[in-house]
Amino acid sequence: MHSICIVEDEPMIARILVDKMQREGFRVISKPTGAEGLAAIRGEKPDLVLLDLTLDDQDGLEVLSQLKADPDGSVRQIPVLMLVGQFREGDVPRAKELGALDCILKPFKPTIVAARIRHILGTDY
Repeated sequence: MHSICIVEDEPMIARILVDKMQREGFRVISKPTGAEGLAAIRGEKPDLVLLDLTLDDQDGLEVLSQLKADPDGSVRQIPVLMLVGQFREGDVPRAKELGALDCILKPFKPTIVAARIRHILGTDY
């Protein structure tokens, strides 16, 4: 079973994503802050990360930068999809430059997010 870490500080958005991904058969780890997300990603090594661009405790780009610069390399290759609501000009290109696979704009359809994840992880059905 593939695992996904969702790092999202908006409880309603996190709940929608968690529910949908669990119904799709993924094991889900959900964290509301960048610090908790980083710890969970380093500890659990999920197959994919959904990372909010604007978190309460730190910028999602900083979290992404820390993941991709991980000194032992164990989490660098994990695909990261950024969740983008309100953003400044240049955030999306910067996210891709830092190593995000893609950006998903809010509001989104959970079925589309799930399909994108299945495609990335090679679990299309």
